[in-house]
Amino acid sequence: MESSRLELLTTLGHQLATFGSDPESCRAIEEACAANEWFSAESICRSVRAIREEILTHEKLYTWAERYSLPLPHPLNVAIIMAGNLPLVGFADMLYTLAAGCTPLIKPSSKDPLPLYIANLINSLAGTERVRTLRDTDTPDVLIATGSDSSADYFRSLYPTAARLIRGSRYSVALLTGSESAEELRLLGEDCFEHNGMGCRSVSRLLVPQGYDFAPLIEALAPSLSLCSAGYASNYRQTRALLTMRGAEFIDGKGFVLTPDESIAEQRLSAICYTEYASQAEVAAYLNERSDHLQCVVAQNSPFERTVPFGQAQHPTLSDYADGVDVIDFLSHCCVQVEQLSEK
Repeated sequence: MESSRLELLTTLGHQLATFGSDPESCRAIEEACAANEWFSAESICRSVRAIREEILTHEKLYTWAERYSLPLPHPLNVAIIMAGNLPLVGFADMLYTLAAGCTPLIKPSSKDPLPLYIANLINSLAGTERVRTLRDTDTPDVLIATGSDSSADYFRSLYPTAARLIRGSRYSVALLTGSESAEELRLLGEDCFEHNGMGCRSVSRLLVPQGYDFAPLIEALAPSLSLCSAGYASNYRQTRALLTMRGAEFIDGKGFVLTPDESIAEQRLSAICYTEYASQAEVAAYLNERSDHLQCVVAQNSPFERTVPFGQAQHPTLSDYADGVDVIDFLSHCCVQVEQLSEK
């Protein structure tokens, strides 16, 4: 296994140790906050810290890489079209592509210029252009694109000869039993409110047992509301007023609302939907029916394969692949296809 790219990524982790305190990264933070009103210096630094701690360590990179035969036999050009709702949300795809021995051709969202900062840092550390920006004239072998369901249709029309991994809208669920500790519920607040509740890994749905007492939950979640921006607080006030005018059923969480109406949670950022269950069979049926729309499940225990502990939804590891699709396996299959085409 080629180690130079993994060492490059390990060095990147060391380099990011001063992120938020050195002049260059401070300028990058200022530019990102100017580009996206939902970003803050604190949320950006939390994202970078999570990447450093959960991904860019020597031990974690090499342990993860041992599962694969890297680099891949055919160096692919991989176009990566990134979302911009969270800071550095497209970083993982760039890392997987680099680790596979391929060339990332990145197109960051106008709402998040941070991937360009990281790409320039990688290229500087490597002494060569390992990451490129996607040009109109490029004809990539592979396209990885992340966005909404509507943008997914557009992505499918791009680069007709490229293999495609297209991601649409998803959401995350917390499975509660009533036996959670106060600390677990506090950590659930981070799963719900970090990055203003945006992103597919933010918990916006709750599965609760019939007769569940929401009072301890609301009290435990309250401290994490400090992670949210003024925009979230404004959204909450508007949501509460809208539901009151409609005469809709909801529980006021004093900073967010809990509602049994799932459609409201889809429309309003500050609304968290809850669904009651009477048995584990109902839980299994709920998760199975929505499997194609779920990103992860936060729980003490769950039959869903992409289950994570409380407080970890916003801190994915190297093996927490978006939509459950192993990107390295996907790129490996793409290599086979390219080789077959070249032999014809």
